[in-house]
Amino acid sequence: MRPTYGHGCLIEWANTSRKSVHACGCKRITFEMDNITRFAGKVAASKLFKDIDDIPGLLRSLNAGEVVLPLGKQLVTPGTKPSKVFWIIAEGSVAIWLDGYEVATRAAPDLLGESEFFFPGHVAVCGIVAIEATTCITFRHAELLASHHRVQLLRNLGAVAVDKLIRADATLVRWGKKISQLQQSIDKSQNAWYRERSTEAYENGLRTVTAVTPRTDRFVIWFSDLIGYSIVVRGLDPEKVQNLVCRALNDQQDAINENEGHIDKFLGDGVMAFWPIANSQEDRCRQSHLALKAALESVVRLAHPGPDGASKLRIRLGLHCGEALFVNLGSRDRMQVTLIGQDVNKAARLEQYKDEDADDASILASIRVSSELADCLTAELLEAFSEERMMTAKYNEQISFRICLVRTIEQAKALTGEIDAQLARMSFKYIYDL
Repeated sequence: MRPTYGHGCLIEWANTSRKSVHACGCKRITFEMDNITRFAGKVAASKLFKDIDDIPGLLRSLNAGEVVLPLGKQLVTPGTKPSKVFWIIAEGSVAIWLDGYEVATRAAPDLLGESEFFFPGHVAVCGIVAIEATTCITFRHAELLASHHRVQLLRNLGAVAVDKLIRADATLVRWGKKISQLQQSIDKSQNAWYRERSTEAYENGLRTVTAVTPRTDRFVIWFSDLIGYSIVVRGLDPEKVQNLVCRALNDQQDAINENEGHIDKFLGDGVMAFWPIANSQEDRCRQSHLALKAALESVVRLAHPGPDGASKLRIRLGLHCGEALFVNLGSRDRMQVTLIGQDVNKAARLEQYKDEDADDASILASIRVSSELADCLTAELLEAFSEERMMTAKYNEQISFRICLVRTIEQAKALTGEIDAQLARMSFKYIYDL
């Protein structure tokens, strides 16, 4: 009988008489029928042969053979079809792999590949690899068994399956505990990251070496929100809504980070961000221009169709510069560093201001800047924010601001170019003053 290639190992059966070592390092050993007794001794401890009197006879019917696996040798390759083969581990142990992860180990006298008995010709899902020198007794042609042998094997296979399920359930419990412990560890690390990040932001942004303690400083404050969000997501599947919101947040986050800003928090489909201001008029103007540049770059990114062919997104922004308290408003276990104060509320109200022009579908963005921020802009930029408005906020507070309606990507890019030129002039003046 010719040797059979099963699951990546070359196997020769009991009615052949040669012995050799395959080039891949997998020793293939053949046995005459008088060696069946030795096989019977190796498999007697397996539950597969429980209460079976004529084990040698059953082994002959199953055309038993033996395969020796060196460390690291693969017995089963995922995606391959078995050659009507299953195994009992006589010595050593193997690892079961699924999608690149080790999910279980098996040792003597475990049964492997028994699904071939029930589903001949199935495609292997898991891989099996020797984790030490391993010897397996190999069987095939279970469908040719006599009926009484099939009944005995089916009974014992059921017991083997139950035993594996019990062990798998215990493994799941252990992994559940490990996952819980890992999640606790992640939470602790995450909280430490928040603390470290907050301290770093405080050090770099507010130029102090202390930990996070309440302190008032000046900032450019950003609030944004998508225009017509409820209409855009109406009728969409939750997964598509998630993709849309994540795209909007990512586009804004990238623009803010690239222009030296800091994300304070995400607010649904909107963003709160800030730019710390050093104690100089020059830095106030520079940070104001960087914030406005980030706003215009966000407009351009959102105006392009998404990767899934989704329509362009429109945005409403409020920008203001003023004082705020940089403070931790979290619990004792989780830090939430944020800005609070009247000027923060003012920036939020600028974004929330409802103007009829924003309902025009041709408008990509409505950018509102407070009069305090507008004082920092060049004359060329002020032309784009030529429309001055006044709004009444809570407690009859009067807020003066300017508004720019961005209608095209080209308009946004032109304004971005003007900001780049102004930032370059600021940098040149700084170097000259040094």
